[in-house]
Amino acid sequence: MIQMKVNGLIKKLIIAAAAVVAAFIVSSFFFQFTLIKGESMSPAYKDMELNIINKLDKNPEHGDVVAIDHKGLSEVIIKRIAACPGDTVLIKDKKLFVNGSVPDLYKDTLFDYGGIAEKEIVLSPEEYFVIGDNVSQSRDSRYEEVGIINSSSIMGKLLFQKH
Repeated sequence: MIQMKVNGLIKKLIIAAAAVVAAFIVSSFFFQFTLIKGESMSPAYKDMELNIINKLDKNPEHGDVVAIDHKGLSEVIIKRIAACPGDTVLIKDKKLFVNGSVPDLYKDTLFDYGGIAEKEIVLSPEEYFVIGDNVSQSRDSRYEEVGIINSSSIMGKLLFQKH
């Protein structure tokens, strides 16, 4: 009787350990839950909204929302890709220009602060320019503490994309 209880306990411990290892592997290499913090991505994403980072998709395009492991900041940040490798970026007359024209996504957006993009930036093959949807509340690539994002800092795209 005691032997059966010990065997049952060992079996449960092995199952629990396997579940922990599987969860670690999945969150390290495939998918990871993330919590949206703050209002920088509103109205598309709300403060304290839960989403999933798709770590398998690390090749974002214009308009995609990505999770960034930014070494200069102490947390993962969520931003939208405004410009991709090889693009030119400029904020002039309160408008964002990518490759010389205003992207449809930003045609109705006014940028009171242009930051580092007040001078034209040409992105290298590994660089992205990211912006929060709520431009007045977002610390993004316009600010030196965030700056241009290297592709190695992109953890993946959010699984539930919103515009």
